[in-house]
Amino acid sequence: MLRRDVVALGRLLAPDYQFTTAGRQTWGRDRAMAEFNDPDFSAESIVIEVERVVPSGEDWIVTGRSPVCAHIGQTDLSGDYRFSHTWRLSQEGWQGVEGRTSDVPT
Repeated sequence: MLRRDVVALGRLLAPDYQFTTAGRQTWGRDRAMAEFNDPDFSAESIVIEVERVVPSGEDWIVTGRSPVCAHIGQTDLSGDYRFSHTWRLSQEGWQGVEGRTSDVPT
């Protein structure tokens, strides 16, 4: 994300990927890719602190915390977030099929 590698992100997100933002918006893969590719998007730092990795059938659920310093234009996206991402092994490799974030209470 820091390098804005849209090609890599495209490989990592399954065609039916769904993402729920901390603001409770739900995006499909196309919207997630568009937001990431927005020329006004800038990420100074994104830290991924994985706390648990749990198998669930054919999926693996990864949860943790992510301090972020980023913005889109004048909109500040910075903060501490909790995340849960569901990954599935496909013919293309590991792909995210679902993701959710929420604000960490201060």
